[in-house]
Amino acid sequence: MQTAIEFLLVKRGSNVKYSKIAQAVGVSVRTLGRWRKLPEFQAEQRRRSIEIMGDSLPLVLDTLTKKAIAGNNKSIELYLKTLGLIREGFDIMARSKAEDDDPRSNANIEAEIEELRRQLGLTDDDDKFSMDN
Repeated sequence: MQTAIEFLLVKRGSNVKYSKIAQAVGVSVRTLGRWRKLPEFQAEQRRRSIEIMGDSLPLVLDTLTKKAIAGNNKSIELYLKTLGLIREGFDIMARSKAEDDDPRSNANIEAEIEELRRQLGLTDDDDKFSMDN
């Protein structure tokens, strides 16, 4: 199977047919097709791909860095994601400092408002009148 994986990795971007790979490995095209569907085969192929491509990772990151510095927005975004400084689906909730510092509950605030209204002699009708005008 390992030989098949190596041939499949070389096949990428070339015109080599699966029948040629199967023949070189000594299996049928059908067997090669079955192997390609196996999760362990796919995992090994992915592992090997990363291993091979890992050699060019410094060059790729250098290119990404240069494009980000040059101001390419997509490169900046990818650069920051690569560094873990931003991530997909990150929600930002704006909160005022007053929200953080005020330990009172909504119920306590409502009670204070009612007490102030009572002290001022306001009624519900006064509220409706002031809202309409």
